[in-house]
Formats: sequence, structure tokens, C-alpha cells
Amino acid sequence: MKRELSVSWQDPAALAQAGRSKSGIDFLRAIRDGLLPLPPMAELLGFKLVEVEPGHAVFEVLPGEQHYNPIGVVQTQMPAGGGYTTLEAKTNLIRAVTSQTGGLRAIGTRPRPASC
Repeated sequence: MKRELSVSWQDPAALAQAGRSKSGIDFLRAIRDGLLPLPPMAELLGFKLVEVEPGHAVFEVLPGEQHYNPIGVVQTQMPAGGGYTTLEAKTNLIRAVTSQTGGLRAIGTRPRPASC
């Protein structure tokens, strides 16, 4: 059965402009307090900023099917009937990504054993 998710967001340029006129902590607090809209990424993923202190931010999300990983589909090293979960996922963006960037690719590899 096909499922759908509808997402809407406000103009990110206006949010970015507000971010340039406030300190980082004041900017995040304004988002937390609803004085500024959530960034489009937070709307898409369903994240909510709930705590903001210097050097500390807490986001919450209610997991849904739209967050599920493709279990058993992308693990080339997994035997039939096996399963997996993500222990840690990290993304480093080395330059700005916008709607004008074009397609992006993420490539997963199995970690190499540490040499002794």
C-alpha cells in the first residue's frame, strides 16, 4: 500500500536573513519559541527544537514510517534473513547545498579493520 506525506515550509531566505541579524543562541531560541519558523529541513524530517543553551541543543522527533531505513536492501555484506541498524550517521557538508546545487550522492562503505 502506497503512503504519502505532505510537507510545507516557509521561505528559507527570510529565515536565513533573520539568522544573520541575531546571535546564534538568540536565533535558535527564537525558533524554539515559535518566533521564527522551523527551517525546511526540520519541517521535512519532523524535528522540533526543544532545548537551547550555549553549546547545547536538543531536537525531538516522533519516528514514523517515513524515517525507516531500507532494511535488507542496501547491505551487500549481509546474509539472507539478516538485519541491521545504524549505530551512527554523520554528514559533513564541505560547501553550501541549496536547491540550485543539483543531485547529491551518498556512498556507504564497510569500515576497514584497524591495523595493529
